[in-house]
Amino acid sequence: GSGTYLLTSLDSLMPADVIIDTLSQQPGMVAHVLEFRQILEPQIAALAARRITRSELDQLKILVCDQQRALLAGQEDGDFDAAFHRRLVACAGNPIIAQMMAAVEPILNTTRAIQLQSEARRQASVEGHLRIIDALEDGDTQAAGRAMTAHLAEIGCAKGQGFHFEAAREVILSG
Repeated sequence: GSGTYLLTSLDSLMPADVIIDTLSQQPGMVAHVLEFRQILEPQIAALAARRITRSELDQLKILVCDQQRALLAGQEDGDFDAAFHRRLVACAGNPIIAQMMAAVEPILNTTRAIQLQSEARRQASVEGHLRIIDALEDGDTQAAGRAMTAHLAEIGCAKGQGFHFEAAREVILSG
């Protein structure tokens, strides 16, 4: 009928954390998220290699150093991992990519869930970040993309999500 209608936001009907919880319970969700990351993040790393400043590079180095320290101390390092990837997106210098990645970050973070962490995965993450930094420092867009591809493959393998460590190593060694 006629009368006053109150509209509520979608977020109040279905908060983001409920969406994330629902998605994360789907079979193969982590593998799908890693596949999504494989499509985008190597290109982001390549853009960053072209546009990164010395100050931004130093910030990434500090984040990886902090991540390594947390790993050695047996502390949670997921925040440093996420911060590295957020900072890399910023270094790419594209505000549309930055907005898009910020919007999907809660979904991407499902691959960083504590129950998926292992010592091998955490160490692979640090090593992958260091290889990405090496390529960024050289300004090598192709090497940065390959390093990110290998990094995501390694963490996928360490999480048992169907990515292959040897394939990742091959990507690192090629080119």
